[in-house]
Amino acid sequence: MSLVLIVAALLPVIGTEDAATFLRQFAERRQEIRTLTAPFKQLTITPEEQLESKGVIAFRKPRRLAFRYEDPGQVFLLDNLTVYDYDPELKQCQMFELEDDPQTAALFLGFEDDPARLLEAYNVVVDDPSEGMRAIELTPKNENDDEKYFEKIILRIDEKDMLPREIQIVNDAESEVLITIGEYRINGRLAVEQTRLDLPEGTDILMNDDFVETVGPRGKRLPEGPAEE
Repeated sequence: MSLVLIVAALLPVIGTEDAATFLRQFAERRQEIRTLTAPFKQLTITPEEQLESKGVIAFRKPRRLAFRYEDPGQVFLLDNLTVYDYDPELKQCQMFELEDDPQTAALFLGFEDDPARLLEAYNVVVDDPSEGMRAIELTPKNENDDEKYFEKIILRIDEKDMLPREIQIVNDAESEVLITIGEYRINGRLAVEQTRLDLPEGTDILMNDDFVETVGPRGKRLPEGPAEE
């Protein structure tokens, strides 16, 4: 899954101190959310093409977020500091380990309930309310291109529940993605498979581009560990 975005013009922004206040309010409003699911649509733009896709987001507290795409069944899953990118057409699951630093918090795209670390790694600005929505813009403080996950991310948040309705992430000037999120189902029971990967026999597993194993006849579930309630 490519995390990229159209840069949008923001409304007048408020300063960092007010941004910190808003993030504290954001955290307070989100404390009761344990799980959520929602349909999403995604528009991916590259110099070569524009692609439309759709699927379902599933989030489980504290830090597991899955994007499951309808066609061709690709899954992009974040589990704390591990990324899983499963492509059924390639019969391949790539895994990557992330650094335990404040940058990583942004990759959970506003679904966490503790956004305080964002202020350590990002310049954060929040626009004035407009029709019940606010935009949070995150720009990495680190200007080293090799260490940035993206150039900019904008979350458009519904003030009623503090959940994102649009997610925009800029990777570079030519590649971009816009994710639009539909109606949320909050604190419903999640089946184990909604936030895990069930890999069929023959799937190659790679870790940081190095081959690990080929899944055997019994299949394999990732991340491993006891099933959630």
